[in-house]
Amino acid sequence: MSHKPCVFSSKTFRAAFGVALVFAAALFTGCPTDGGDGDGGGWVDDHILNNALIGTWTYTYEGGYDTYEITRTQITHKMSYTDEGTEYPSTETHNRSYVINFNPHKTAGGIIVEKTSGKYAIIWFKDLEPQKQVLIGDGYNEDYSDCAVDTIDEAIAKFTPENASKYLGGSAQKGSPQQWVNP
Repeated sequence: MSHKPCVFSSKTFRAAFGVALVFAAALFTGCPTDGGDGDGGGWVDDHILNNALIGTWTYTYEGGYDTYEITRTQITHKMSYTDEGTEYPSTETHNRSYVINFNPHKTAGGIIVEKTSGKYAIIWFKDLEPQKQVLIGDGYNEDYSDCAVDTIDEAIAKFTPENASKYLGGSAQKGSPQQWVNP
């Protein structure tokens, strides 16, 4: 039995090379424009809430607690602190209006909420570790006054990633992480 050597003619080589080139081009079509490194270059926010935020997040400290209960449509912020033996509890429920994600992984951003007053405010979050912890807090002005605005359009224009440091976020900017407390 004799074997013939495998020989490619120039036509065969060109055809094989052409198929390989088309295959390689198809492989890279649809790759993320940010190079896959998650830096967000070329990434477009879809404004969808990260499901990992849905649940109850609580930070407990000596004399009080701070809790955010997040659903698909609402956020309830409960807090309580004790000062000189007197407890000061508070509960506010807001309708979720708009989500701003700062990265493709949706581990940081802001949730624009409609307050019971009809004004729009921001709740910032960052360093989300699903079912573990998140830094989260209400936004406010640098002088600690309320930063809420009258319309959703004003809120979307005001609460941008570029402006996040202007409208501080309590624990979202520099506090202690809230722990996941759902079973």
